[in-house]
Amino acid sequence: MGDGARATAFGMSLTVRDAHRRDLVAIGTIERASFSDPWSRGMFEGHIVSDRGSAFLVVEDAGVMVGYAIMQTVRDEAELLNIAVDPVRRKCGIGAFLLEAAIERCESAGALEMWLEVRESNAGARSLYDGRGFVAVGLRKRYYHAPREDAIVLRAAIGPAARTETVTRAVGGLTAGPADCILSSASHHPRQETK
Repeated sequence: MGDGARATAFGMSLTVRDAHRRDLVAIGTIERASFSDPWSRGMFEGHIVSDRGSAFLVVEDAGVMVGYAIMQTVRDEAELLNIAVDPVRRKCGIGAFLLEAAIERCESAGALEMWLEVRESNAGARSLYDGRGFVAVGLRKRYYHAPREDAIVLRAAIGPAARTETVTRAVGGLTAGPADCILSSASHHPRQETK
């Protein structure tokens, strides 16, 4: 898809591009409407100006911002740090479009796998990730705040080799301990989920 990519879904004309400082107000509005423990403006701003493997995308429908995604790539691993779609625009394909754009951006940076955390109770996000081949590989106890909840750690193979890979079953019952390396960059802000 790449920067400036377009797609039509459910009568929408979606465009994905890099985020800019001028987008921070709209991003903050979507963030606060989406999460009980929202990121601060400074956290978002740090990813716009980052040169440490971070990518920050926004998706627009006819020029109106409807979602964003932040990813970080280190060598051949990527992590989806934050992704959200405006609550009034959910369940019409924007989340899947944005997730695919995020994956493609990380693939172009050399990533072969992507990691993320999702609230255990977030059935909508888990369904979206499952549809894109993410499987559960661990659990972070009491990872989320407001309310306190466990995070399920998900992983998906991405990149050219993953295009032919078939996921036959999810791995369950695994937990990640403090000594388990999940992503070497580990610039975690506890709370990432999608819509």
